[in-house]
Amino acid sequence: MFACRARGGTVCPVEVETIWGLAIAAVALLNCVWYEAKWFLTRNGHRVGWLWGHLADFGSLLQLARSTASAKVRGGARRRLVLLGSLLVSSFVLVALSFASGSHVERTR
Repeated sequence: MFACRARGGTVCPVEVETIWGLAIAAVALLNCVWYEAKWFLTRNGHRVGWLWGHLADFGSLLQLARSTASAKVRGGARRRLVLLGSLLVSSFVLVALSFASGSHVERTR
């Protein structure tokens, strides 16, 4: 456990290593899901940049979810949009919690 000095020395309930571990796992999973979504887009006729243009993939998935005649493809695009959005938000929150704890400052001294 570590002491949250910014909060008057109270003890935080979660270890920083646990938060960082969850953040790394969320980012790794996000990366895997994102490249699977790129492959899904490619299979359904969309061009993707494999090394860049990640945010453009949201637009392509949204277009696929709204305008495709196939219910299976629409459902797949919607699932990928929800999963990508959830993982993206989770990753940002976990990294923010890690930095907000102030432990990164203590460990570098």
